[in-house]
Amino acid sequence: MLYPLYQGKRIVITNSAFRELGDHLLELEDVIEVLEFGFECSASKRKAEIIERCLKRDSKVLRVVVAEKLDRQPEGSLEEVYVLIHVSIETFKYGRFRNEGS
Repeated sequence: MLYPLYQGKRIVITNSAFRELGDHLLELEDVIEVLEFGFECSASKRKAEIIERCLKRDSKVLRVVVAEKLDRQPEGSLEEVYVLIHVSIETFKYGRFRNEGS
């Protein structure tokens, strides 16, 4: 199976994030676009290994949350990957997104 890359690391999808992608009719290319071109939008402080980014599209905001983890390969080696843990589409509200990029 081929995995898309972000900053040279694979993006692995959790089961719940896979369902959320399907619910919103999104693809991994959309996730990569948010990670590359989106703005930091965490409502509260997160752990250092968690990235939460948003991208404004028309009157909606696409939110993506990934965590940096170590993944054990079948041959026993460890690899750093990003794990997609949440995807959502929200209505844009000016007071809510302090760092909105556009």
